[in-house]
Amino acid sequence: MKTLVNHQQQPYLYHRHYIFLLLLTLLFLLCQMQTFHGIIQWLQDTLFNLFIIYVAWNVAYFLHDWLEFSTNILPKNHRLSDMEKRAILITGCDSGFGLYLAENLHQQGYHIVAGCLSLQSNGAKKLQEKMDEKIFVIEMDVTDEQSVHRAKEKVEKFLKSKRQISLWSIVNNAGIMSLCEIEFGTMSTFTKQMDVNGMGVVRVTKAFLPLLRHNHFGRARIVNIASLAGRFTMPGFVAYCMSKAVVIAFSDGLRRELAKWNIEVVSIEPHLYRTNLVNQQRLIAEFEQQWNQSEESIRKDYGRSYHDGFVRTMTLAMDSARTEIEQVVGTIERAVTTTQVEYSYTVARYSERIRIWFWQTIAPTIVVDFLMRKFLTDCNGQPKLLKENQMLNPLRNVDNKSK
Repeated sequence: MKTLVNHQQQPYLYHRHYIFLLLLTLLFLLCQMQTFHGIIQWLQDTLFNLFIIYVAWNVAYFLHDWLEFSTNILPKNHRLSDMEKRAILITGCDSGFGLYLAENLHQQGYHIVAGCLSLQSNGAKKLQEKMDEKIFVIEMDVTDEQSVHRAKEKVEKFLKSKRQISLWSIVNNAGIMSLCEIEFGTMSTFTKQMDVNGMGVVRVTKAFLPLLRHNHFGRARIVNIASLAGRFTMPGFVAYCMSKAVVIAFSDGLRRELAKWNIEVVSIEPHLYRTNLVNQQRLIAEFEQQWNQSEESIRKDYGRSYHDGFVRTMTLAMDSARTEIEQVVGTIERAVTTTQVEYSYTVARYSERIRIWFWQTIAPTIVVDFLMRKFLTDCNGQPKLLKENQMLNPLRNVDNKSK
């Protein structure tokens, strides 16, 4: 499998940057011809700073690519040896990234311990059908400490039966997503995602760490599947973004704690990709349940039209999910199987990385909030109560806009 890390190489994306660069240059030249020195000087300085930042970013990015992919200058990142002696625990193998990763690593000769929520899931059955002694499918609910403990005992017996096999890596991949605004539904929308996506990673890591520390290799690796959503919070995705922010924070702290044991910790932060996580029918059905569980007064204040607008916005967001899940699987595979790794990997297109970097580091918070509201909240339409208040008191709306 060809691993694409950080962005998708697409030449047409670069043409957009050339156009942007040309516009900046033209604006700079126009400013040179003006006579209003105060404002014009400020514009010149601002445009020049943007120009320098943009050029520096592109130079650094292309230099990174050149150093990473040039076989004439630097050797390729070497693969680990003795694959047949290394076992890898992967959670969330029922479908998606976990299932594809388990299959790929098994083909390379690794022993795979595939954790599945249910042994009756399609992923579990598919892996069991291989009838290979190098694949060990176990049932593990990452939200249940007893289930995780039972899984650990089974893995210990499996490793002892293989004698020279040791646990090399844990891939914390299990995750869920549910979308709604905070007033809809119950607290379970937040607690469940936090329990699976956040505390589930902690639970599994804590249970299996002794097996990593006592392996035969003198080093080990933990790979946590986070998300770009953990660094950038969007309306409607708040619970999911919070849970992934936990994974990023946990990865950073864990890496520093485990350095003394020579255990490396890596976080993978992909954009939105089309797996069962973003299944539209499931997400809409869950949102309908959350809406129906909301208090009657809340449903009345928001109104059915806002409900319908939220569903439309959510559907459009899921439609934008990337289909090339092999990019994410390839990046996880690299984090598990190569001799040297980065602390974190972002899996996204070049244009997406630029946009998120701009929002996080350059754009003022007021601008980011405006854009998020414009494209992810206002397009839902106004809640019914706000419409009624504006009809009764139109001056109130004018005052709010003036602020």
